[in-house]
Amino acid sequence: MKKVIIIFISILFSANLFAQTATQKIKPTTQEEYNYVTKGYKIQSESGLDMKKGYSFTEYSNIKDGARSLIIKGLLRDGEKKPCAMLLLYTNTDYSTTPFYLCLPTEDADNTLWSAYYDSTSTWTGGTGRWINYNVGKLLMRFADQ
Repeated sequence: MKKVIIIFISILFSANLFAQTATQKIKPTTQEEYNYVTKGYKIQSESGLDMKKGYSFTEYSNIKDGARSLIIKGLLRDGEKKPCAMLLLYTNTDYSTTPFYLCLPTEDADNTLWSAYYDSTSTWTGGTGRWINYNVGKLLMRFADQ
């Protein structure tokens, strides 16, 4: 009977540990991570430099529609499976070949990061904002379906 109780407690402990790991909340985006996504990544990719130590990117979407393109990548900290920030790389070659590097921070990131994101969209025309919002919305629903 003692063996059965020990096995039962071990199973409960293992299940609880797995549940905590599977639902573990990601830590908020930091100012350093925000700056990397909006400035550092551009320098890195244009200069052919290595990825920032301790991080990796995973690509979620690569959309092309005429002159417009939007690449959405998640910035992941090493050892984590959820992104600590999202890179939105938007280009419209009808106006410029220079891409916009936007960072979507985690929901609970400091308000200064969300304000910076909001401010970075101030030059968008209605059509640009709607097109980006449409594609980000589609990606959001893909995540919600997982």
